Amino acid sequence: LCYVCLAGEVNITLKQKALAELEFSGASHFLVLFRNLLGLKFKGLYTYVPNDKHVTRIFGTGPKLIEDSMVKEMYKYNSGTKSFQSIPSRSFSISIDGITIQDPYWISKKSKSSGR
Repeated sequence: LCYVCLAGEVNITLKQKALAELEFSGASHFLVLFRNLLGLKFKGLYTYVPNDKHVTRIFGTGPKLIEDSMVKEMYKYNSGTKSFQSIPSRSFSISIDGITIQDPYWISKKSKSSGR
């Protein structure tokens, strides 16, 4: 979070809130939800409990629960290159560090029509 997803002064407040939620959750494994990997657009943090077929949001935006069938791509964090790399996995495990979900699962806010 500190070096890739929420790096820089512009993200300091968001980073502090995310780190506080990580500490508060008491979970031992977390995943980062990205909108897409191209820009590493951070959307949320999720907890993973081994043997569950879903992850649960603890911070940010995105679905409250994400099942493995909703996932578009899974990523592993490479600490040497400080980057997320796509891995050929279709189920959650402790080796997964980041995910993107399929487009239909993103909740879009529809604008209200003015009726004019």
